[in-house]
Amino acid sequence: MDMQWAGALAAAGFLAALATNLVGIGGGLLVMPFLALMFDARQAVVLAAPVFLVNAVSAFVYHWRDIEGPRPWILLPGTLVGILAAGHLLRTESFRELRLIIGAVALAFVVLQGYALVAERQIRGLPLWTGVPLGLAAGGVSTLSNIGGTLASMYLLDRDQQPAAFIAGVSLFYVISSVVKVTYFVTSGLLPLPDLLRVGPAVPAVLAGAWVGARINRRVPRRTFAFVVLGVIASASGLLFLQA
Repeated sequence: MDMQWAGALAAAGFLAALATNLVGIGGGLLVMPFLALMFDARQAVVLAAPVFLVNAVSAFVYHWRDIEGPRPWILLPGTLVGILAAGHLLRTESFRELRLIIGAVALAFVVLQGYALVAERQIRGLPLWTGVPLGLAAGGVSTLSNIGGTLASMYLLDRDQQPAAFIAGVSLFYVISSVVKVTYFVTSGLLPLPDLLRVGPAVPAVLAGAWVGARINRRVPRRTFAFVVLGVIASASGLLFLQA
């Protein structure tokens, strides 16, 4: 892995952690379309996974005490099955198909989140039983693109839930799915140990992004920043479709 990859992963980690702490969206949605545009899409998914694991752990450590309700636990079994079931697809899917998956999920998030912002309402309150199919889908999409948290977030939003509990549920999804993914990538040979060790320089960038995001969280208009982030995601996703 050359210096260009190391720099890209460090920048991705910083931006992902910054976005997560500023607007609460999955940082993978912001950076994965660009990584897939710049590099081999399969390699981008595999090498970015440990970076997102660091981001997930940092969020989970802060929020784990706020986990409440059955939704996070209903989601997890399907998520684990989805991750393992989709693992072999990562070996066989073409770069074109992986780019289409990343672009489609990101654009779907833009549409849903954009509607929620414009209408000033949140899309929430899905029935509890939908956690099983959504968990399967979230695990599979997460394995193929690192942005399965979009589907998980749709399910974890509950009308009677406090914001802190939602963040805690999302962080639980991210940390467990990331641990399983990275373990699978390493044991299956998709992520050789030397490459895993070379991801190390991105760790300080993730922590720095989280620190900066937490410090300026209350100083930046979150609605304005959210629209900017959605515009960036939509642009990158559109380019992915054009390349694919």
